[in-house]
Amino acid sequence: MLIEALLLIVGYYLFCSLSMYIYAVVKTWEFTGIWNFKIKDGYIGICEYPKWLLSWVEVISNKIRGIK
Repeated sequence: MLIEALLLIVGYYLFCSLSMYIYAVVKTWEFTGIWNFKIKDGYIGICEYPKWLLSWVEVISNKIRGIK
């Protein structure tokens, strides 16, 4: 029961963070007409995001791009 609850919470966290990332990318495209997938200094394109929600996405993105 506890493991199922933890998996549900982790799954919800991942779903919320990826949804927010996609939303920010789409909103940036709507306003600027440019697809911007970069996460930099607390912003995805022109949208500010909460660090606690997307910090893991930023770490993965920086490792892929080779930024420390």
